[in-house]
Amino acid sequence: MSVALVNGFLVLMAAFVAVLALAGVLAQSRRLDRIERRRAYETECLVKSLQALEQQNLMLSDRINGVVDAGQRIANELDRAARRGSGEQAAEEQPFVLPNPHRILH
Repeated sequence: MSVALVNGFLVLMAAFVAVLALAGVLAQSRRLDRIERRRAYETECLVKSLQALEQQNLMLSDRINGVVDAGQRIANELDRAARRGSGEQAAEEQPFVLPNPHRILH
C-alpha cells in the first residue's frame, strides 16, 4: 500500500506542477499581450503626433510663404516708386531713402 501512496503522491505533485506551469504560461501570455497593446498604443500616439506636427508645419509654411509674398510685393512697390521718383528727383537731386529695416512695427 505504501507504494500506491507514494505513486499517488507523485501523480498529485506532477499535476500540481503542471497546473503551476500552465498558470505561469497564461500569466506570461497576458503580460506579453499587454506589452504588445501598449506598444501599439504608443505607436498610434506617435503617428498622431507626427500628423499634427506635419499639419502645423504646413500651416507655418503657408504663413511664411504669405509673409514672403507680401515682402516681395512691398519690395516691388518700393522699387517702382523709386524708379518713378528717380525721374522727378533727378531734377531735384534728392536721394530716395528706404525706411529703417530694423524698425519693429507693432
